[in-house]
Amino acid sequence: CKRNFNSNFDMDMQIIMNKAMQHAVASFPDIDFAFTNSDEITFVMMPKAIGYYNYSGRVQKLASLIASAVAVKFNELLHHDELALFDARVFQTDSNDQLLDALTWRQASCERNAISTYAREVMAQPQMNGLSSAKLEAKLIEMGLPPMPRDGFYYGFFITRKRPHLPIITAKGRISEIANVYLITQN
Repeated sequence: CKRNFNSNFDMDMQIIMNKAMQHAVASFPDIDFAFTNSDEITFVMMPKAIGYYNYSGRVQKLASLIASAVAVKFNELLHHDELALFDARVFQTDSNDQLLDALTWRQASCERNAISTYAREVMAQPQMNGLSSAKLEAKLIEMGLPPMPRDGFYYGFFITRKRPHLPIITAKGRISEIANVYLITQN
């Protein structure tokens, strides 16, 4: 990313990631919810009432095809000779609470990464060592910098199609609020 974008908070990079995420959601009807922040995307597939999934629900097949779809769209939009590659990991649960915990953990990780990235823009690593995200943010404010904006770079971007009568919804905010409204309460 650093070779292709102006900074760690490059909106062009986030736009490309958002479009790659939207492409994957549009290409795979089994995806109910997606979350992206920086160069990572989390996709959620909820259990189907009739038990049918594309590709017979083969997890490795779906994971590899979705990662491929993201990489193809990302590279198409990037227009760069060096191709980006994306990997995939799978987490399975039958519990809405575990799902919400996993998504909340992903967002908290993204929040920590956003603050650390913001701090690295103006601080040397030794100044950052041992500081929590809250202390890093407080130190940045002490240095006269504005607080980390609570926007898509901090919270990430979300997309869902769980409500069939509405178009794909894109939002940003706390994942616990978004997931409860657009994902978990729809089952």
